[in-house]
Amino acid sequence: MIKFKKQARVGDLGKVLTCLMLSLTFGFCHFASADEAQIKRFLVSLQDFNSHADLKLTSICSPLQGPDLLTMQSGPEIECLQVSEFDFNAQAVQKKKFATSFDFHIELIKERGNNKLVVNTHFLRPQDELDFSSVQNFYFGSVEELTERVQNHIRQVENYSLYGDSIKVSLLKQTLLAQAGSMTELKKTLIDPTKNNGIAELTWRQAIKKISFGNTNSKSVARAYLQIAVALSFASYIYWDNVEANREDFDYDSFDKKIKDTVLSTRGWNLDTNTELFNTGHALAGVVYYQAARNNGFSALASFAITNLSSLWWEIFGEHKESASIGDQFITGIGGAILGEAFYQVAKLARKKSNSILSRIVRGTLDPLGLLNRHLDKFGDRRRTEFAGMTDEDFNRIETTLAKSVNGQEGYKFGLMGDVLNIENYGAPGIETGIMVDLAAASVLIEATKNKLNGSDLRVLTQVAWLSYYKKKINQKSEGYAALLSVGGEVDYVNQNSEFKDYHLNVSMFGPQIRLDGFIRGIRIRVEAAVYADFVMIKSLALPEFDSAPSRTREGLQSHVRKQGHHFAFGATQKLRLALSYRDWTGYVGIRQFQAHSIEGQDRFQSQVTQGDKYVDKKSRSEVGLRYDISSSAAVSLRRENINRRGTMSVSSGSPNSFVTTKESSRTWIEFHHKW
Repeated sequence: MIKFKKQARVGDLGKVLTCLMLSLTFGFCHFASADEAQIKRFLVSLQDFNSHADLKLTSICSPLQGPDLLTMQSGPEIECLQVSEFDFNAQAVQKKKFATSFDFHIELIKERGNNKLVVNTHFLRPQDELDFSSVQNFYFGSVEELTERVQNHIRQVENYSLYGDSIKVSLLKQTLLAQAGSMTELKKTLIDPTKNNGIAELTWRQAIKKISFGNTNSKSVARAYLQIAVALSFASYIYWDNVEANREDFDYDSFDKKIKDTVLSTRGWNLDTNTELFNTGHALAGVVYYQAARNNGFSALASFAITNLSSLWWEIFGEHKESASIGDQFITGIGGAILGEAFYQVAKLARKKSNSILSRIVRGTLDPLGLLNRHLDKFGDRRRTEFAGMTDEDFNRIETTLAKSVNGQEGYKFGLMGDVLNIENYGAPGIETGIMVDLAAASVLIEATKNKLNGSDLRVLTQVAWLSYYKKKINQKSEGYAALLSVGGEVDYVNQNSEFKDYHLNVSMFGPQIRLDGFIRGIRIRVEAAVYADFVMIKSLALPEFDSAPSRTREGLQSHVRKQGHHFAFGATQKLRLALSYRDWTGYVGIRQFQAHSIEGQDRFQSQVTQGDKYVDKKSRSEVGLRYDISSSAAVSLRRENINRRGTMSVSSGSPNSFVTTKESSRTWIEFHHKW
């Protein structure tokens, strides 16, 4: 490690001349007093590759002991650190004990086989008026030229600490110009027909939006609560506007009695008798609550808590004449949060990938409050979150699919798949471990199928990882592994009409998730597994057999089964998927299954349940496929899918008292994928 302090003193005349030069160049200047010019500490780290032997740490750092380009009472302290290839990444370096007192980390990465140097500037402490955390520059040239440019870059960041916005804008202009390639290309990105004959001046806000990659979102608590209040008020208006239809659900004349039964005890909580469509819609209400918080700067876990509290408020106060619904709280609070986060992440990825009409439709559908808030922020000149933390394109994917069944019932399918991994450099060389306490990963799968004979099918599958432990060890030959061990949840909704009619909504509340990527000799092996605890609303598959039995009626069954044909259950989901990729080919096999055991004793009309009915429904879905990536934007795959469904029903009286139904379906799909 090289460590030194640089001292430079220039008279007041030099300060005035420098400030005058900045004013002429940038239009303003902040004059630094001796008190403001406090010593700044720089950490400069260079990756220690053998191929980078021509770029020496001493050649970069030593000349910085010379006089400053701009006025300073005391120069910065600079420590230069040579880092091994396995330790090299910004997060790992900045976690070192000696790095906690630095103001800036200048991270240098020289690419192999060319004259390109990547310089990441990380602002480690809050700076005056600073609303971005990192900026990335690219420099080209010989070793001598790169050395000089890095030195100037460090001085420029150093001068920012003295002269504020003027140097800040200069740094951003330089970065933007380097990325654009030329002043002509730069101006093309800033066309505004209403200003300066079609060329808009590069403002601080514009520069920030184009090149910063730090999270600059600020929390808007008032706006989040206002949007949730508007949503609850609108729901209340719809509810009371249809009061006659809702009156059949009224159980309370006294609000005091409702509070005693729902807040001070559990007597006021039961399983409602609403339709499948109405209960499923509660999940969308949860999405609104969740995204109102998430799009206003709250973390994933804070948004989860706000969603559950909003749902609880509605169950107790919004529907103050009804018993509180156990199913609604699970579906709205937990299911809505899982859906909301997955939709939020995939909408953000769609915004990063494309600005096409399809992308705008997807973003507006999955994250409507995000779309609204971005427009509101434009009026308020507020900064929106960019795409901090998203890793390489191989691990952040979004694609649309068109498919035709070539075996089994004829049908056509349209699908949207998004897979988001918020871990920088996930598959890149290096050694790293860490814990992510916010959101590490999320995925969305939406499939709509039009069957030739039996109507349409719809499936929505989302997954999130709330808390994750991450570890990777990958060498410079890109061999090794990256693993993610998480606690998360899923929502799996299916409404099926092909082969046999079925529907279920699984809220996989929590459980361990494992994702392991292995890399060896150009082959990538991915293993994904999870086990969840579920709350399930599911159609009783055995109920039609019960209905057709002689001397059997639904009188005395659980009220939601009697009226709607579905039951509520607790259960478990297990899934396992293995994929093997080599070059453009990927083969995969996977299975997911769940078992749901009905909840007894929580019926709204428990005294009327006389048949002692119990239900167990199971489902297994397996697939095997082969995929070929034709280009960076297109792929084709052949996939075989098998579904096995089993339902049992037992009653305590009468004969027969046990009913079992099994169903199965198989299809082979040829699928065409468009990668965004």
